[in-house]
Amino acid sequence: MADEKHDKGNWFKRHKVWTVIIAFVVLAGIGSAMGTDTASVSTDEPAKSEEKAEEKEQTYGVNEPVQVGDVKWTVTKVENRGTTLEAGDGFTEPKQAAGKFIQVTYKVENLGKEMKTTVGVDLEDSQERQFTPIDDGFLYIPNGENLYILDNLNPNVPSDFVQIYEIPADAKGLKARVGNLEAFGNEVKLINLGI
Repeated sequence: MADEKHDKGNWFKRHKVWTVIIAFVVLAGIGSAMGTDTASVSTDEPAKSEEKAEEKEQTYGVNEPVQVGDVKWTVTKVENRGTTLEAGDGFTEPKQAAGKFIQVTYKVENLGKEMKTTVGVDLEDSQERQFTPIDDGFLYIPNGENLYILDNLNPNVPSDFVQIYEIPADAKGLKARVGNLEAFGNEVKLINLGI
């Protein structure tokens, strides 16, 4: 009769050592699946910081083609437009900057096989502050220049465009952050603008 009770009891209560071992294995498996394995974290960190340092060091210059994925970028001209932008239409009021306006001319070519779309290029300064193009830049670009807003880039058809940025007066070491134009891509290269 004692044997019957022993056979019908909870397996985990009867096998405490095995229960602890199984629980440990299950928790270790869950922990490694969630990325809490401390050995892999400590070995990955130096590699990631080395990659970031290498990316920061690698910059290109004006008129130097840069390929990011299957997109080729070239900054062809950089101009300090000062603190006031004049519109060429005769109706729009001049635009004043708290800092200064910078105009950048780009040449971009899609080297892939499918059309790509983009909304613009951001700038970054030596303090790692990022600047987007001004919203109403189309009013202030010189006649004959193209503004780059949601433009389609067909394969192997180079396109020139201009963007105007408002930046603080103390901004130095400006770089254009050009990318691979993928929807979820994060590959970026820096082009030094020389100002």
